[in-house]
Amino acid sequence: MQPSSLPPRVCSPFRKHAHLMYFLLLAALTLVLLSFFLFVSYRQTEQTVTISSANEAHVLASQLDAALRRIRAATELVAHNLPLEALSERFPSPAITRANNQLQALGNSFPEIRGHRYYDAAGRLALTSDPAMTEDSIADQPFFQQMQKQPRQGLFFSETLSTTPLTLVAYQ
Repeated sequence: MQPSSLPPRVCSPFRKHAHLMYFLLLAALTLVLLSFFLFVSYRQTEQTVTISSANEAHVLASQLDAALRRIRAATELVAHNLPLEALSERFPSPAITRANNQLQALGNSFPEIRGHRYYDAAGRLALTSDPAMTEDSIADQPFFQQMQKQPRQGLFFSETLSTTPLTLVAYQ
C-alpha cells in the first residue's frame, strides 16, 4: 500500500485540548450547581432552626406563664385559708401538720413547682410541703432583706438561687 496522498492533519490547539476544555466546563458547572444547592440547603436549615426555636420559645413561655399563674393561685389560696396564728409559735402541732399536708397535696398537683415553703416575718420556716424539712431560714437572702427594708404588695421573684437543682423563689 502506498502512503496516502492526503496531507497530514493539522491539529489546532483548540482541538488538542477540547476534551480538557469540556471537562473543565463540566467541572465548573457542577461546582456552581453544588454551591447553589449548598446555599439553598443552608438557608432552608437556617429558616427551619429559626422557626423551631421560635416555637420552642413560645412553648417555654406558655409553660412558664402557666407555672407563674399556679404559683399566684397557690399563694392566694394559702393566704386565704391559713389563719394568721399558723405563723406563731402558739399554733398547735396537729394544725401545722394538717397545713403541711395540704401544702404537700397542693405541691403534688403541680409538678413544675418543687415545693411550698412559707416563712414568718423573721425569715424562719413556718410551713412546708416537704416533710423532711424542719429548719430553714431565708433571713440572710438578699431578696428577703430587700423585702424587709421596703415592703411592697404583690408577687415577686428572687434571683436564681445556687442550689441543686436551681431554685427560683416566689414571694409575696
